[in-house]
Amino acid sequence: MSGEPLNGPVGRLFDTRFLSSIDLPQDKPVKVIIESVTREEVRSDGKGPNKPVIALHFKGKSKMMVVNKTNAGLIRKALGSPDIADWIGKEITIHATTCNAFGDPNTPCIRVIAPKRYRVGGNQHG
Repeated sequence: MSGEPLNGPVGRLFDTRFLSSIDLPQDKPVKVIIESVTREEVRSDGKGPNKPVIALHFKGKSKMMVVNKTNAGLIRKALGSPDIADWIGKEITIHATTCNAFGDPNTPCIRVIAPKRYRVGGNQHG
């Protein structure tokens, strides 16, 4: 519709298959159940060749989450297994935050919340 007034976060105006930090509540973590893990193709800069990424699909959710090395490690620790097959049907907790990426320490991102026994600030690591 031409001339339609817009409001809300600008990132929500773009059609995307992937979960973004703006899709999550900014004030509380979200529990999700991993339904499947797939390899997807994305264009990271909008110009270059497609790049393969690992994506989590969540039960009851339409968008998938790209998994970077940091979150993959946190999921492995949270679920106690490096084997992706063991992740299916398991619950993890994710939240919107900021991280140091692309030269900006305040880049919006999604992080998996590790159990307390794995948190760096909790003085316990296993």
